[in-house]
Amino acid sequence: MLVRRGTIATAQVAVFVTHLLRHIRGRLILIWDNLKTHKARRIKELVDSHRPRLDVEYLPAYAPELNPDEWVWRHLKHVELANFAPDDLDKLKKGLRSAVQRVRMRPKLMHSFLKASELSFD
Repeated sequence: MLVRRGTIATAQVAVFVTHLLRHIRGRLILIWDNLKTHKARRIKELVDSHRPRLDVEYLPAYAPELNPDEWVWRHLKHVELANFAPDDLDKLKKGLRSAVQRVRMRPKLMHSFLKASELSFD
């Protein structure tokens, strides 16, 4: 898991996508919101260069209820990290990484975020 200070820019999105391509086998579908960096020319070129293995589906302009990531963050904040009060950024990073790892080890929980998102998987 990558934890970064500050705003996520095009370079960080490119690193993330490259990381996914390197570490996950098979076809990938990225479900993105309309963040400006997701639509940058560099990102479009990166995605196009890895088709048909990599595809992108964009969510409507403002539809957090459709974004499974919103459910992940909600769970992390209200369950995994409830009452967690780190003293510094390093402790926050460690706590967040541990919480994400706990979620990753529970496939049924991860699937519940997809189901809660109201997305159609037809």
